[in-house]
Amino acid sequence: MKKTILNTLAALTLFGATITTTNAQNVKRDAQTGNYSQVQTQEAKHDSTTVNTYTDKNGKTEPIFKGKRGGKYICRVSKPSARNNYKGKFYRKYLKD
Repeated sequence: MKKTILNTLAALTLFGATITTTNAQNVKRDAQTGNYSQVQTQEAKHDSTTVNTYTDKNGKTEPIFKGKRGGKYICRVSKPSARNNYKGKFYRKYLKD
């Protein structure tokens, strides 16, 4: 019992330490004054469509989407199965340039 509690506490401590160390900011240094300032990054709030299309070997044409980080993908839905309650699962098929 004591061993289980100690292992749990050790795991939580390690987890907490990794969370606090991963929040780094993007900064740049001013060459004249030597001071640091935060870099403002603009990130898309959601994915956007592009004007490009993807045509597969069967001739089906689909729109290409661009993700928040710039990756291009097409939307796919898997075949329904008992594993996912007879519904198709949505996923992104990323394209290589």
